Amino acid sequence: MPKILFSFLLTFAFWIVLAGTAIQEIIIGIIIASTVTITTKEFLFRESPKTLLSPLFWLGCVRYIIVFIKEEIIANIKTVSIILTGNINPAIVKLSTTITGDTKKALLADSITLTPGTFTLEIKDALFIHCLNHKKDSSPGAVFEKTIRGIK
Repeated sequence: MPKILFSFLLTFAFWIVLAGTAIQEIIIGIIIASTVTITTKEFLFRESPKTLLSPLFWLGCVRYIIVFIKEEIIANIKTVSIILTGNINPAIVKLSTTITGDTKKALLADSITLTPGTFTLEIKDALFIHCLNHKKDSSPGAVFEKTIRGIK
């Protein structure tokens, strides 16, 4: 029950931030938040409520967001440089990961995909990633993997 309530409140709060506090927006927000909560209740929050309330968990999440924004900016600059110079060396790379759990693997794959110049093709025991300009000595997503592993 706490997971469902947390999911509803989080979705509803997000709706209010985006839509405002007019009465019709609140009613629509309740409907939307209820629908999202009902359809995602089985897989959205598999962690225990104690994990979600842990300061270490939230500290790890904040650290991840900071690292993600930094890496996103760097990747944008590198991608523009690659496009302008035409120095393209596409490759599909296998990234073996020690991250366990579907949620964390999906977060790693999404982080890599959201970074310009990379795209996660498949998630199994390893991730298969398409890189716009792959260098032999670099590992796409290594920074994200280290940061995600730090989320407790």
